[in-house]
Amino acid sequence: MTDPLLFNATSPFATCTSMADTTLSLASGPPVESTTTSHLQLWQDSVNARPNAIALISRHQKPTDFRWVGSQHNDIDYVQWTYSDLDRGARRLATALNRLTHVERRPIATIVNTQAEWALFCWAAAYLHSPLVPINPKVVTRSREISHMLAMTRPAVVVCADATLARQLEQSLSEEARAAIPVKLLTSHSGDSNLSKWTALSQVMSGDPTPPDTPDVVHPKDTCMTLFTSGTTSLPKPCNITSSMYVNAGLGYMEARQINSGHKLVQHLPNFHSYGIAWSFAFWFAGATVVLPSEAFEAQASLETFDMFKTTHMSLVPTTAQAILAHPYFATADLSTLLRHD
Repeated sequence: MTDPLLFNATSPFATCTSMADTTLSLASGPPVESTTTSHLQLWQDSVNARPNAIALISRHQKPTDFRWVGSQHNDIDYVQWTYSDLDRGARRLATALNRLTHVERRPIATIVNTQAEWALFCWAAAYLHSPLVPINPKVVTRSREISHMLAMTRPAVVVCADATLARQLEQSLSEEARAAIPVKLLTSHSGDSNLSKWTALSQVMSGDPTPPDTPDVVHPKDTCMTLFTSGTTSLPKPCNITSSMYVNAGLGYMEARQINSGHKLVQHLPNFHSYGIAWSFAFWFAGATVVLPSEAFEAQASLETFDMFKTTHMSLVPTTAQAILAHPYFATADLSTLLRHD
């Protein structure tokens, strides 16, 4: 087994650490093995093994908005990327970001909905050896919280889903805090003159699309993500997640649920929560498919993926389970391909 997550109570920011950095609490049994594999290495293994398999489907987004990714699947009305498509797009994005400012090893904050851009930034951050900081979009209107979160992580890049979120963020931050963000990106175009310092992602990606050389593989102990959780004070607490921790979580899900390359996940969980992220990693590590049904959770949209894409797995929390069971479409949905729900 690999190192589990442990809480480090001595940290002023209540960060997470790995068992490798603490005293092992083993009384008997075989030694606990530590992993030498990173999440980026497992991703690259899937890309190399199944380059033409479908890695991601975003039903509510248009492929024409992502021409720079270079996908051949542009003849359908939704985003469908192979493993090579998503990997190429992430590497191109990593190159483009590093041209805007020196990003490598500096955090990248995403304030986005359930959309394909999160996957691109997730793997671009891995290639840049940068921690990804996924933030709940609902937080941007809470000035004290979002100011604290950005002050704790000091991201080199902040990307917002749309102009509305960007405006809310600008209003919540002080002038000093706004100036401390080197690169501000929008996933969509905006004609708002008040957002002149924000750049559309498609504009950033309009230059040379050549992917960079693949860097050295991420070290398992490197921080790959910083998630925020509630703590003993009124402010969110950053939790630094190492690459090996997500390897452990992803492989644990994959093995326990016997996920294989033919499976498809209905991914309607938040991209800023560890549970949802681990599910995506599990399917990508297995060479399987992640399906994004809608920008925000919609019970019918999630159920329709079984008809459209023959999805096989669905992760649930109590509120989503209740919404799905109560929806009128549930009675007519063909769930014959559903193998597991957790």
